[in-house]
Amino acid sequence: MDIKQLCDRYALTSRQALYDRLKALGITLSRQGRSSYATPEQIELLDQIHQHLAEGGSLKTFTPIAETTVTFEPVSSGLDKSLDIVKSRLDNSPDTVRSELDSSLDIMDSGLDINPQTLALLNLMQSFNRRSPLDKHRELEEAAAHNWILTTSEIEELLGVKPKGETFTRGCWIFRRSGKIGNQSAWIVEKI
Repeated sequence: MDIKQLCDRYALTSRQALYDRLKALGITLSRQGRSSYATPEQIELLDQIHQHLAEGGSLKTFTPIAETTVTFEPVSSGLDKSLDIVKSRLDNSPDTVRSELDSSLDIMDSGLDINPQTLALLNLMQSFNRRSPLDKHRELEEAAAHNWILTTSEIEELLGVKPKGETFTRGCWIFRRSGKIGNQSAWIVEKI
């Protein structure tokens, strides 16, 4: 992607905002002729810092998230290949781990000869990551009881939808806009 495409991707109104991000990341774009381009790895870092800034962070507080792969080696020698089971980020976001673990469990249906101990471990890991649909209501109940103020992204993470307007109603919950936290709107949670 060239500089204009990057500015469009992150909805930046000035090139200087992009240059500030590049400087904070220590990135130098590669030049081809008169244009500069970002590599896929650089775009991944720019995506991460964009998300960090959208959540109210600053350029100074950004720490890149590196990917790791956890590999389980079967105990028996019957399976030649190791199974890449969980690919997660170092921040161990439960939603990331949960979705990737769920998709990796499709391996069990593939007809491979999997060690029973490995299968038991996979089932145990999956059970740790299950959440009740009522968990979001418990968390909102606690936020309302303690008069906590939540950001737009926190509400979106809980509900799966971004609150809009001055007052937002979802189910038995009312969210009232109450200023800002960083670059996001702040919301007070009330139960109807």
